[in-house]
Amino acid sequence: MLTLGVLINKLLRAGGNPVLVGGSIRDRFLGKSSEDFDIEVYALSYETVLSVLRDIGPVCCVGKQFGVFKIYNFDISLPRIEKKDGEGYKGFRVSHRLDMDYFTASLRRDFTINSMGLNLKDGMFLDPHMGKNDIRKKHIRHVSLRFCEDPLRVLRACRFSSVLNFKIHYKTVLECKKLQGELMFLPKERIGTEFCKMLMGMKPSLGFKFLVRTFSICLFPELCVLVFRFKTEAWDVVLNILDLLSRQNASLNLRLAALCEVLSLDFIFRLNLKNISIENLINIRCFFSEQFLHRINKSYEAIGNILSLLYCLGLIKLSNGKHGYYKFIYHLALIVCIEDLCVLKNIFFSLDKAINYYIQELICQTQILLVSKRPLKPLLKGEHFILNGFLPGPEIGKLIKNAYEAQMLGKFWTLSDALRWIKKTLKAIK
Repeated sequence: MLTLGVLINKLLRAGGNPVLVGGSIRDRFLGKSSEDFDIEVYALSYETVLSVLRDIGPVCCVGKQFGVFKIYNFDISLPRIEKKDGEGYKGFRVSHRLDMDYFTASLRRDFTINSMGLNLKDGMFLDPHMGKNDIRKKHIRHVSLRFCEDPLRVLRACRFSSVLNFKIHYKTVLECKKLQGELMFLPKERIGTEFCKMLMGMKPSLGFKFLVRTFSICLFPELCVLVFRFKTEAWDVVLNILDLLSRQNASLNLRLAALCEVLSLDFIFRLNLKNISIENLINIRCFFSEQFLHRINKSYEAIGNILSLLYCLGLIKLSNGKHGYYKFIYHLALIVCIEDLCVLKNIFFSLDKAINYYIQELICQTQILLVSKRPLKPLLKGEHFILNGFLPGPEIGKLIKNAYEAQMLGKFWTLSDALRWIKKTLKAIK
């Protein structure tokens, strides 16, 4: 594996002046480790840098216009000036100069905390925009007036606020508001990526509050309605839930499920539906949640997992603590991670004594049966049936399914018991 030292020596021998920039410098002052390194190479042309890197290993040219290369876990770039000449986050004209200094190149950076550098030739720390001071103050502050050239930076500001638990500087908030009209040009996948990173931050509530202050909340109509319809009450509930899940190190799917649950409840409240069954309410909530998840560009697999959590959460409410819906605990484990389901229960049904009692029993059963995190592992496979006299074919699939149902019903617990069950099944068929 390529080391930083080897890469730097190669660039220095070619006459370059490599500078370590970006997140690795920021994380160093935050006391965090970083495995990804961004290096800006001064005093070398595109062709020279490419030649040096190819001598080391396989190189991916991410963007020739921007002068960006990727080799192993290193991102190498040339210093550049970006000037706005079109709409959206791609409307830039890029220029390179061999004699460009660090201050000029740093003007394209979004925030001061990301504009720091370490000159790897002489060891000098470069901080032309007082980024270290902003880290001390816990501020997200824009570098220059060029901030307004990229609307994606609005969401990045909210994301960094959540991830680092920093406040956005009031002047940066004002610059973000100016970009409201350009937010519509952002592609759905970029919006979804920044939104999910913000949701997974240390303090999600802070990022969401700045979504409102910067007007970027308009990208998410479901959130927008919640904020401006109920003012503080429902919005504070959302923020408290997200911070609670952050403290519990919950997964992204679990956080999205909790957010969708609140948003869908608000949606149903606004519909003012009367005389509608709980089953239909569950279906409406899942449909609404699916639309929101598509808006933030989640994969079909992720959407399926989140909707399964919401569906089972609805079943808990529908059962009202009765045993009928959970006669076979194994079936529930096939649909969702029961530990995740219990986390959502603790949030939304904490005051319901009947459901709380039943969920505690559910947790005990799943721990005893070893299915709290994953479904039951089937004991029997197709080969077991074939070795016991069954002919290969479509019927084997049906037999495997029946065997798994029998295993979940407790008709056998070990492989030896399962093989005896096969022989009984064979006799019954004959």
